[in-house]
Amino acid sequence: MKTLETAVRKARSEQASADGEEYLSKAEVMELFGVCDTTLWHWNNSHYLKPVKAGRKILYRKRDVMRILSAKEDRV
Repeated sequence: MKTLETAVRKARSEQASADGEEYLSKAEVMELFGVCDTTLWHWNNSHYLKPVKAGRKILYRKRDVMRILSAKEDRV
C-alpha cells in the first residue's frame, strides 16, 4: 500500500501541460496501477481509461487516473 501512496504523491507533483491539463505517461500509469500495457489496451477498449495521443506519445489524463485510484482506495 505504501508503494501506491508514493506513486500517487509522485503523480500529483507532475507539472501541468501548456493547456492546463496534467498528463501521465503510459509507463507512469502502468506503475501506479501495477498493470502491463495489455491491461491498458483492454481498459481503452472497454472505455475504462482512455488515453490521449500527442503525436506518437500515449498519455493519460491525470484526473482520470486519480478518479480511478480514489475509487480503488475507497473499496479497500
